[in-house]
Amino acid sequence: MEIYPDVIFLENFLMDYILLLLTGKVLHRQRHPWGILVAAMAGSSYTVIYYIVLAEASGYAGGNLLRGMSLANFLLLVLMVKAAFHPIRGKELFVCSATCLGLSFVTGGVLHWLERMVPFVRAHSTHLSMLMGSFLFGYLFLKKLYAVIRERYFSETCHLPVSITIGEKKINCTGLMDSGNSLYEPITGKPVVIVEEQMLREHEILQRERGFFAIPYHAIGTEKGMMKGVLADELEIPGEQEEKKWEKVMLGIYEGKISRTGDYQVILHPKL
Repeated sequence: MEIYPDVIFLENFLMDYILLLLTGKVLHRQRHPWGILVAAMAGSSYTVIYYIVLAEASGYAGGNLLRGMSLANFLLLVLMVKAAFHPIRGKELFVCSATCLGLSFVTGGVLHWLERMVPFVRAHSTHLSMLMGSFLFGYLFLKKLYAVIRERYFSETCHLPVSITIGEKKINCTGLMDSGNSLYEPITGKPVVIVEEQMLREHEILQRERGFFAIPYHAIGTEKGMMKGVLADELEIPGEQEEKKWEKVMLGIYEGKISRTGDYQVILHPKL
């Protein structure tokens, strides 16, 4: 049995990367870019080792060894999902792992069907999968690079006009684009925009009965804090050339004054 480790590594790296991205899209989970890269590299490296062991075990009774590696497959999948969607644990970790596994079966079945039904695909299956995977990975990488560059450029304009809509109330205020705001609501995975409690009270937002979220956070002098959160219907940033608008934005309610001088009442999240 002739094995090409470089081809196996590249194919599985591309597939693992794409599967993790699809899992995040399907479940609307916040993805960790570096975590996905590390997870895909770990999965493809393990696959190379698996094929080498499989080739060695095919010449003798290696059943116990292969069964042990099958268990390792599942454990590795869980670790890959944990790295790609950090922080995640418990039920969410199980759901993401099961979804990723299901998507791998579906994509594998589609590729196998194409190889059987389309002669051209059957004759060039390896080259086509490599080409398609490389194209998709390149597109996603360039898209992410563009988003990072755009984010840095956008962050240079610190103070921005912000319009927040909650129910029938529309609040016009000023926001600060802060790249240091890395707060996420753990259940929904949504990035959190921090707003002053007093501003919401002045518009009678907190007096109404609505669902609230508990958002854990860490800050200087506070190891384990808990912030109340509320879901805004819409957040809008007007602009001269382009208007930016997001729906269902998580707001973290800060009890004090965000700005001592009162220049801004909202801290925007760079991942909006």
